[in-house]
Amino acid sequence: MEKGKVIQFFKNDHNKLLKTINLLNEEKMIKDIIIENWTVKDIISHISSLELGSN
Repeated sequence: MEKGKVIQFFKNDHNKLLKTINLLNEEKMIKDIIIENWTVKDIISHISSLELGSN
């Protein structure tokens, strides 16, 4: 896949994620358990800390 297409793919998915996060209230973010003992906030924090690798 071309570099430009990959970048656009990630930009589109980033925008979708932001729209979804904006729909959540604080209670949903910190109190609802999604997987085992992980809240929505925990999952988002984990995703945001991931590195896609080094160049």
